[in-house]
Amino acid sequence: MKVFLHYYKTLHAFNLPFSLFVSALIYSLERDRAVFFACFFFSFVFLGLVLAFYFFWLRSREQYYFYHNRGWSKRALLGTCFLVNAAFYILYLFCKPLLYGT
Repeated sequence: MKVFLHYYKTLHAFNLPFSLFVSALIYSLERDRAVFFACFFFSFVFLGLVLAFYFFWLRSREQYYFYHNRGWSKRALLGTCFLVNAAFYILYLFCKPLLYGT
């Protein structure tokens, strides 16, 4: 689990700022908090995550050997990251009516 958390942290060093930037850009056009958070979580789970996977692969594809030697395949790392982010998105969807009353 410690190895996965290291990968997750490394991957989201790009994903989190990218998702915040995209959300801030959309917020500057819409001026609505609900749109900001919806855009942030969508970008965090899908668009930013795919770009983070790609940039991690470009920058440090040799590190996958480190994770493989620790028992984590590339597919397991990518799938688990997606599932963790999807869990955050589902949690947001459940909390959305409480936050915005819609």
